[in-house]
Amino acid sequence: MLNSVASKTALLGALGLMTSTVGFAQPMLEEIVVTAQKRAEGLTDVPISIAAVTGDSLEDQGIFDMSGLVDSIPSVSLQTSPNFSVVNVRGVTTGGANLGFEQSVGMYIDGLYVSRGKQANSPFLDLERVEVLRGPQGVLQGKNSVAGAVVISTRRPTDEFEAVIRGNYEFENDGQGVEAIVSGPITDSFKARLVASTNKVGGWLDTLPRQSSDGSTALKGRKDQNESEIDTIRLSAVWDVNDDFSVFAKYEHAEKKVTGTSYGTTGIQPGATVAGTPFLIIDDFTTRQPGFDTIDNGVAASARHVEVNADGTGVVVSNKEDERTVDSDAFTLQLDWDLPIGMVTSISTYSEFESHSNFSFPPAPFEFFTQDEEENFEQFTQELRLVSPGGETFDYVVGLYFVDQEIKVPNVQQIGAPSLTGGGLVPTTWDYQTNREFQQSVEAYAAFGQVTWNVSDVFRVNAGLRYSYENKSLDDHSVQLGFFDTSNPAENAFAAGLFGVSSFTYDELEDTKIHEEGVDPSLSMQWDMTPDTAVYLSYTKATKAGGFNAVATNVSNISFDSEEAEGYELGLKTYFFDRRMQLNVALFTTEYTDQQVSVLDSTTNSLVVNNAGAATSEGLEADVRFAATSNLELGGALSFVDATYDDFVGAPCSPGLSLEADCDMATNSRNAKGDKLPNAPEWSGSAYFIYSYPLDGMGTIRVRGDVFYSDEFFVAIQNDDYAAQDSFTKADLSIGYDSADDNWSVNLVGRNITDKRTTSFGGGVTLRDGAYWGIADAPRTITLNADYRF
Repeated sequence: MLNSVASKTALLGALGLMTSTVGFAQPMLEEIVVTAQKRAEGLTDVPISIAAVTGDSLEDQGIFDMSGLVDSIPSVSLQTSPNFSVVNVRGVTTGGANLGFEQSVGMYIDGLYVSRGKQANSPFLDLERVEVLRGPQGVLQGKNSVAGAVVISTRRPTDEFEAVIRGNYEFENDGQGVEAIVSGPITDSFKARLVASTNKVGGWLDTLPRQSSDGSTALKGRKDQNESEIDTIRLSAVWDVNDDFSVFAKYEHAEKKVTGTSYGTTGIQPGATVAGTPFLIIDDFTTRQPGFDTIDNGVAASARHVEVNADGTGVVVSNKEDERTVDSDAFTLQLDWDLPIGMVTSISTYSEFESHSNFSFPPAPFEFFTQDEEENFEQFTQELRLVSPGGETFDYVVGLYFVDQEIKVPNVQQIGAPSLTGGGLVPTTWDYQTNREFQQSVEAYAAFGQVTWNVSDVFRVNAGLRYSYENKSLDDHSVQLGFFDTSNPAENAFAAGLFGVSSFTYDELEDTKIHEEGVDPSLSMQWDMTPDTAVYLSYTKATKAGGFNAVATNVSNISFDSEEAEGYELGLKTYFFDRRMQLNVALFTTEYTDQQVSVLDSTTNSLVVNNAGAATSEGLEADVRFAATSNLELGGALSFVDATYDDFVGAPCSPGLSLEADCDMATNSRNAKGDKLPNAPEWSGSAYFIYSYPLDGMGTIRVRGDVFYSDEFFVAIQNDDYAAQDSFTKADLSIGYDSADDNWSVNLVGRNITDKRTTSFGGGVTLRDGAYWGIADAPRTITLNADYRF
């Protein structure tokens, strides 16, 4: 019957109701249901290190996006920039803002593969559950998930009518949002759900007024200038054709706009000077920018846009602010057919986005570089799978997968004005403009399967295999370089070499096709030591596709090779005290070969893409939950990660005082063997409490507190102490009230209540070796949430 999966989900979910229905007699923890193995299972039954959070919990904590979620999951972080955000698991992530890169942590939203971050612009809107799978997931989640996977399930249409209006206001930075939900049956067999939201995130970084670097323009400052707005509408429907056949369809449209800049100077090496001069960088910055300050004090970079002047012979500085927009559409069609041999599921998805960005660089008080870029993306995927009913000697999941993808970057205009940075010491013959085009298409096929052999009631073996076949084609790629002042061709040529830019056409490229095929296996064993305790041992291999460098500015850096990961994990999942306490522990080691990395060379301001020889991530993860009483839950998590390069020839050197002794000065590179991976703190952890206080038929008061700790980590690929985020502790606190009839609730949520300022991504400032920049993480927010249910 079609209801087999739903019935299992309801049965497992009912354990959570026991916390309240029998809580006064015997408190019990809620069992979270996950679908990491393509079937509904309890979290403790899956031989994978998983962190799972329900949609209700996200709403109670005031978590509206991935950045809020990862704070509470040790060994998981979010690397954020104005133009991209990527998830980092166990120190491994996608490298850089490069549309040619697949994400190392695969994301799946109701079966839709999110291969590029701009496909998923919506905040956490009306979710049922988020599952974060740590470690390689090469078989069931698919190719490219070499570091992990994020599986997101939205709420489905309900059998009973419901309507919710929800609003929020953020006091610290003047953010606000409204969300409306209508769900219920239209006929006996057809039900639908409509969700609409508008959300504004207020800014918290100021830019300061100053005179432009060319002396022509009085640049305006603006308080709280880094703002974002997103509008989303989602329509989903379920048609139960009969007891055995069901159709689920979902369409979502989102529009996102980000204005202002979120990066700025984080520090300057003592005694660092402007190259070729005795002038201190700190004096240079404070002279150019009255009141100069760093981003941890709430001051963003004041660089403005460089534009071509009226007669096209040079550059001029304008007051234009950075702006980025993304319009995205996504459609999912899922067919479920319950047969005697199992559940046959077909998932068809289509996703597209159009993006435009216009931003300046570097994050320093001088004008140098502006980029205007358009991106267009389309993707179609088709999955067909069969999941056995379960409970037999052999259970299985088998399937086929297809993806057709096209990326177009019709025009990227870059204007570089080095003459504005040198106080008259750099000639105008170095000022340039480039126009870049890029187009890539992908067709990939896969067959996958996993068989579970239930050797006995307490011991089982899982074996999986995925065969992948992929063709990737570079359909267009060119760069045209021009100089405004061509009076000295020798100086033009010197500048082109200095900034790593040279013209090329598509016809000059030799390798425009990539064909890859391979097999990724997995093997795990599970032993139920007792009804409440299980141990597992697993091996998994995953592959991330090679590709083409979408941001290449010369022919020497057009493509990169595939990346492989092999992971081993030993885990324990157990309950204590009649299921009042849950403990999960995992020991892991993952070896990466030809890891894909993207490095911003601060000397040339160009992105260099290559494959690091090898890297290893190993460590321990543990989390615990305890139902102390029927009203009080305690919990926490701890992670130790040692993520290092085993071999990385060609890694960039650190600047100034941080220059490594083994740096090859001719190439400004070295072998970074033994260096830590970026965004990989050794120790991280979290702890929380949740307390509910019933008011004798007058409703319930809820209080929650969270504390998060992170060891220090490097925000750039170099292990440069000046490009490191120091260890920190953050805390959240919320208090809420639910009415007795459950018709309305209010919740006041304070996140990062001590206002700890941190960065998660950064590097060296172009043309100012010894100065550093970073992206600002969110400061303290105080948000009042209220909702009413009809």
